[in-house]
Amino acid sequence: MIYALNTLKIYGGDILASSSSGGWGGIVNTQIDVYGGKLTTENTSSDGYGIYIGENKSINLYGGELIAEGQGKVSSFNCGIVLDDTNSCLTVYHGATLKASNPTGDASHCAIKGKIKSGTSAVKFYFGDTSWDSGTSYASATEVGKDDATKKRYAKAE
Repeated sequence: MIYALNTLKIYGGDILASSSSGGWGGIVNTQIDVYGGKLTTENTSSDGYGIYIGENKSINLYGGELIAEGQGKVSSFNCGIVLDDTNSCLTVYHGATLKASNPTGDASHCAIKGKIKSGTSAVKFYFGDTSWDSGTSYASATEVGKDDATKKRYAKAE
């Protein structure tokens, strides 16, 4: 688990941040900037999120790949990514890839909770209920999947 770093910058390599502690994610309260390589975050317990961001921190994907997976059905934070501060945002730039999910959660849980946006017009977002490519393209969303009539739980940006 990576916890409360000022900033985590990824330029290359294949990095796994994992937590088996219920409720805690692979990365917690850390600014994340990905320029290249692959960053995978996961929660292997029965309950929790892949990434939890608060305290005026954000996620910026300039390149490379980010995969975030939550688990469980109990907590409202069982999302792949939780951006829990009003100033926090997930920004994806052209050339970066994002995959977020809560594959074991039920319809009340989501892939991403919080503000997401495209850093460039070329980025497309997809949200689906059973696979990465089964959804519709969106420019932005909040609480993707939560209280959604289509019960979407997966998100992808490319």
